Amino acid sequence: MPDGLTKQQHEDFEWFKVNREKLYTQYGTGTLVISNRKVLNFFNDYVEAAKYVMANYERGTCIVQQLSKDESCYTFSAGGGIISSSQQ
Repeated sequence: MPDGLTKQQHEDFEWFKVNREKLYTQYGTGTLVISNRKVLNFFNDYVEAAKYVMANYERGTCIVQQLSKDESCYTFSAGGGIISSSQQ
């Protein structure tokens, strides 16, 4: 597990990777807010998603995950830092 992630954030990212294609079909390109393996919200803009999370959730309880057609979206923000899937 990458440094700085909670167990929940790691599990949410793994869930996202398994379900990315299905999520893309449902939401399209944008940014997801994910917690406990559930999509809490969708935004067209990454900055708006990050602001929403900072205003509504405790640090370490969710991830802000960009969503795209391919695996290039495999990075996410966890409490302000960017974590890449290559750091796993």
